[in-house]
Amino acid sequence: MKQTTAETIINNGKRVLRDEAQAINMLADSIDSAFAKATELILRCKGQLILTGLGKSGLVARKIAATLTSTGTPSVFVHPVDALHGDMGIVGSKDILIAISKSGYSREVAKVAQSFKRLGSKIIAITEKEKSELGKLADVVIKLPAVAEADPLELAPTTSTTLTMALGDALAITLLSQRGFTAEDFAKFHPDGTLGRRLLLKAGDIMHSGSSLPKVSEDRPMKNVIFEITSKGLGVTCVVNRRGKFIGTITDGDLRRLIERTKDPLKLSAKQALELTRRKKLPKGPFTVSKDTLAIECREIMKENMITTLVVLDDDKPVGIVRIHEITAAGL
Repeated sequence: MKQTTAETIINNGKRVLRDEAQAINMLADSIDSAFAKATELILRCKGQLILTGLGKSGLVARKIAATLTSTGTPSVFVHPVDALHGDMGIVGSKDILIAISKSGYSREVAKVAQSFKRLGSKIIAITEKEKSELGKLADVVIKLPAVAEADPLELAPTTSTTLTMALGDALAITLLSQRGFTAEDFAKFHPDGTLGRRLLLKAGDIMHSGSSLPKVSEDRPMKNVIFEITSKGLGVTCVVNRRGKFIGTITDGDLRRLIERTKDPLKLSAKQALELTRRKKLPKGPFTVSKDTLAIECREIMKENMITTLVVLDDDKPVGIVRIHEITAAGL
């Protein structure tokens, strides 16, 4: 094995990345009306958008299809060999094919394009060779600049696949912009991702409710208040009036302060304890939200006011408790 220094290894890595970065700049400069025509063709598509490619181009096509799908342009990858052995059955005349081949002379990819042509489907080719077999079959050719591969032998698909991947990203994001695709739309396609949770997860999804909700009537003695706080394990209980409307909360901290400042706190009712603790609290508390309040908004309310619990109300009645613990556990 060739002996090299760490500096040589580092410089080689930098060279590859700089070569590929330079190639992407060349691609950016080469974008022309063909890119616009391909975008408009896809925007008008009434059928499926199908991608195909063989070898490394096939792997890139899979990635582009996934990126398109997640950004509002539903797409599917079909392996050219499978397409030629039965999978063409999914293709209709209103579909569009994006066929990827560096040389444009991949026999299998060209045959798939021919099959699309016979069905009357539109074809977008991504290739270096505009006059290749694939290029001649295509309705639109997005031409890749001819650049050297990054490996010393100029054989391994490296720079060329990077270019194709970058072009796919450019196409997907351009389509996203043209469709007016929003962060909320993105979240719908990524419901379990961080963005999805930020834009979709609501207080009603993570609140403690039903039998887990600590709640006492205003006329209940402190013995019941303490039992409710202890048994539900949330460090707080809601207090409601005779109509079930929310009038405040009593927390573990409130109980400690009552013991310090009251001769016999057990003789108090929940309402009396609430009135005593309110004198020591900030006038803007307690803080409440609705079931539809986004969890990320709940987190910001807690952070801004240095609290860890929010009461969820529905028609002025407490229906849940949201704590910072549940928000953190949800990855927010």
